[in-house]
Amino acid sequence: ATDPDIGYPADGNRLVQRWLWFSLNSPPWKWNGSLFDYTVVQYPGVITRYGINYRNFTSDPWRATPTPAGTPGPKTIYREAEGGSLSGDMRIVSGQTAASNCAYVDTPPSSGGGNVRVSVNVPTASGYYVWLRVYGPNTNSNSFWVSVDEGLEYSMEFTPGAWQWERLGGSNPVRFNLTAGWHRVMVRQKEIGARVDAIVVSDNATLAPEIPNPCYTPTPTPTPTSAYTPTPTRTLTPTRTPMPTGDAHILGHVALQGRPTPPDPRWVVPVHVTVHRPGDPIPAYQAHLDTDESGNFLMENLQPGTYDVAVRNWHTLWNRVSNVVLASGINTVDLGTLKEGDATQDNIVDVTDFARLKASFFKSRGDPGYDNLSDFNEDGIVDVTDFALLRASFWQSGGDVNVESIQPQRQAESPHVMAAVTVRLSPSSRTEYVNQNFDWQVWVDPNGQEVVGAQFQLNFDATYLEAVQITGGTALPDFLGQVIASNYVRYSAGKLVGTGPTSSFLLATIRFRPKAATPGTTALTFSPYNVTKVTGPGGDYTPVNLGSGTLTIQAATPTPVATAKPTYTPTPPLPPGESEIVLQHGKDGYTQTWDTYISGWNEPNNYGQEWTMKVRTGDVRQPLLKFDLSPVPAGANVTSAHLDLYVTEGTPHVLQVGIYKLLRPWAENEATWILARANDPWSVPGCGGVGTDRADTAVYTQTVHGAVAYWYSWDVTSLVRDWLAEPSQNHGFILRSAGSTSTEYTIAAAQHPTQAWHPKLVIRYTLTTPTPTPTATPTSTPTRTPTPEHTPTPSATPTATPTPTATPPWGGIEGIVFHDLNADGLYQWGEPPLAGALITLRTDAGVQMATRLTQSSGRYSFPYLDPGTYYVTETDPPGYTSTANTFRITVIPNWVFVINFADYPAGGSSPTPTPTATVAPTATPTPTATATATPTPTPTPGNTPRARLWLPHVARGQ
Repeated sequence: ATDPDIGYPADGNRLVQRWLWFSLNSPPWKWNGSLFDYTVVQYPGVITRYGINYRNFTSDPWRATPTPAGTPGPKTIYREAEGGSLSGDMRIVSGQTAASNCAYVDTPPSSGGGNVRVSVNVPTASGYYVWLRVYGPNTNSNSFWVSVDEGLEYSMEFTPGAWQWERLGGSNPVRFNLTAGWHRVMVRQKEIGARVDAIVVSDNATLAPEIPNPCYTPTPTPTPTSAYTPTPTRTLTPTRTPMPTGDAHILGHVALQGRPTPPDPRWVVPVHVTVHRPGDPIPAYQAHLDTDESGNFLMENLQPGTYDVAVRNWHTLWNRVSNVVLASGINTVDLGTLKEGDATQDNIVDVTDFARLKASFFKSRGDPGYDNLSDFNEDGIVDVTDFALLRASFWQSGGDVNVESIQPQRQAESPHVMAAVTVRLSPSSRTEYVNQNFDWQVWVDPNGQEVVGAQFQLNFDATYLEAVQITGGTALPDFLGQVIASNYVRYSAGKLVGTGPTSSFLLATIRFRPKAATPGTTALTFSPYNVTKVTGPGGDYTPVNLGSGTLTIQAATPTPVATAKPTYTPTPPLPPGESEIVLQHGKDGYTQTWDTYISGWNEPNNYGQEWTMKVRTGDVRQPLLKFDLSPVPAGANVTSAHLDLYVTEGTPHVLQVGIYKLLRPWAENEATWILARANDPWSVPGCGGVGTDRADTAVYTQTVHGAVAYWYSWDVTSLVRDWLAEPSQNHGFILRSAGSTSTEYTIAAAQHPTQAWHPKLVIRYTLTTPTPTPTATPTSTPTRTPTPEHTPTPSATPTATPTPTATPPWGGIEGIVFHDLNADGLYQWGEPPLAGALITLRTDAGVQMATRLTQSSGRYSFPYLDPGTYYVTETDPPGYTSTANTFRITVIPNWVFVINFADYPAGGSSPTPTPTATVAPTATPTPTATATATPTPTPTPGNTPRARLWLPHVARGQ
């Protein structure tokens, strides 16, 4: 006569009898309360909540009377819903003659949600089924969510207008494998106003439940009403004749993502298993089971035959294996890896799941707002690991499994927010020209509401358009996924941390290539809701207004506008004694270039035969390149080497791209985000192993400033020298870019059909040892008196305007950082070059364009600069101080200005006097058509035109 639900100690009937006496005859003073309302004396009285609890306790058919030893106890347990534990807005409605015990539970019209839980104690371990006695006032109030032991929730829908018994799963019942002991059934509001009267748990799948406690029947023992006829069960799926049991059993196995190596307790999870006739989406058998610590489960008593078997966990997609032959006995079935990320249990991972994860982000088990359906690896906290699992499955869907009447779904309490938002193209119409790429923007207007995630599918006619690339906006910085198909594009992003945008924002920019002229216009349309979504903290916004676009494509090309960037890379003339070799795939028979790129968004993909490579912020996409250096003559003394890459497409954002030395072999047609080559993974995915996969620091960083159809250059002199000295260490380069703004550039690869755009490695070298003699000495020794502006005396009469060669109108700045041994401010042969100096190039407005870190050669270079004014600044290498560290240079077309930095040891005697290191001096010779006060470079016979400047600056004609 004790019960843990009531909480009384095990002292037999004495306590119960005492409690009954006082509860039936006394007001609730110093006791828990009476069973009946003591103020109501008319028959049959009014039962209290305490009375309901006691009645449920005493009326349990298997517990009220002790079971004789050796006799199996009954396995059907009745519970009154109003006797359960209520939460939220769930309420008891009494005085209802059609309900058992004259009461039921429901939620009021203004409900924010609620549930009722009842505990059942099953006597033996077995498979059990659940029935509810329910009533739906109308078609908008006729469904519940039902779960056992806080597991998967199943949707139960029923015909409105009458009380009825509904079995969970209808004609395809859900079987729960329960251990002996206590379990909890929860019924949760799905639609406001749906009513539940009683709950039955039984191991008899064909049970026809009856009302255990008819209203106004004074007998506490459950007495079936003979006149009661159960209401026929309504099933939303086609009627199925229940399959007979058999002697075939499935020993299934699933692999789980994001968990420790099994066996491990975190591999013990609930799974919903369905068994189908081949090709039939509606299950013939299904069960709610638990895996063991290795991901195994047992499903019993099936008819032998050929079936499709499907399985899912709370927050995974369905996996389905077809044509599984089940024989009598145990059949081992491997159902593969369950893909995580389906927090809303709709069998697709999309932005709605992301929004649910965001709502629980950084919350731990026990915290308000923690959502176990977003804790994909079930480690007790929703964090970046769960986000990574979701993103890995993004836009994937599970197998085709139709369990509509009992589909285990659990969505947010308010999955749809009735507030209009708009997704639109801007502008809505435009005219473009064949083969001229253009960008079209997708905007979201949230109408003042916070947006935490958005996705779209934009459809177009592949006859006229080709999508080239998608670039995300900055308002939703966390990229989730994208698809570029022949006739549509998809894109999705969110904001995981912080408040999302509430005003209009750019979601993405799509670059298109017009393929053919349109006879009139062609339409671009967004796919409707469930594909194009905007979601907020409370769920998906609906309706989503979709703004389509119209496009006219013309064959005639408008008058071309002169571009500032030609597509030819200039090469400065060679100094005496130097030679140059250009290694470029397809040039002069050279074919030993290997290139590809790796992508963190498409980890298993190899791009070795693609025409282009891609580099993107966050190191998401990284090009790899390697050149065979055997054409360089033996004994070559490399004076400079630069890698030139041709950018075909990109965004207008600035991108800092560093080039790193690769430290291990890789294969062009095998390298992926995971593998360096077949069966040889990177030590850290994405070539991320510092010291094993790649070097720690970049040897050179280039600013890709938004110009496309444009060559960019990286100084790789030190690497080429190292590789010529040790050819076995030549594993090539990798380009990486950090940053948060979504920026991507496309680079022509060695497979590109335009040979002139292929990557090239330009190497200059000498084959004889230079005579250690100083360079030409100026006619007068420059004074060391600081002056606002220093103009050295030229060694000869200035020439008139130099005759430029047929090269593009660009200039450049280069030089060397050296130890000025004789303190004369001039670089002479034998003065050691200095590594570790940081040279920074800025525009006249102070905007940083690029940096160079000198290597053992001490050299730096800023090639291919537009005409204009620039600042060059040295940050001294460790242990040294420069005589001057900032110069203002005016770059003119077809000239390279040499700015050398003379340094001396810090703490030592500085050259005297020291020039003023300010940005004011204009250390720039300006060649003009007529002689001016500023000397122009003087051609030296047999040499490049030069002009000496303070800390020698040399202008060299191209």
